[in-house]
Amino acid sequence: MALSLAAPAFADPEADAKELLTMWAPKSVQVKNGILTVALPQRRVTEEIYMAVMTAGLCPGVLLDKPLEGVREIHILNEHKVQGYVYEKGLEDCAEFNEMPAGDNRVPLGILGATHLF
Repeated sequence: MALSLAAPAFADPEADAKELLTMWAPKSVQVKNGILTVALPQRRVTEEIYMAVMTAGLCPGVLLDKPLEGVREIHILNEHKVQGYVYEKGLEDCAEFNEMPAGDNRVPLGILGATHLF
């Protein structure tokens, strides 16, 4: 019992990601080997959906003390996990994106510049 009280509380990036993405009702959220994989309930993930998940879902986690520690890559995929987008940088740029004014073109350019299709 003393060991459990002395052990530090570690952030759970999977639980934090689930909480941050509640409004998108993901079918699954998994973190494995530093890769966050999110399966959304859509047949197709569009660029607009991807950008919304990144800018209004995951990036605000840095501001909400849910920085998803240890996540180095993010896969935002469709319900069958066969189509979507891969953000190659974890959330390392989110603090910078969060400071930019709403509608700043540098945000989507920064995100898409580190993205490839799944």
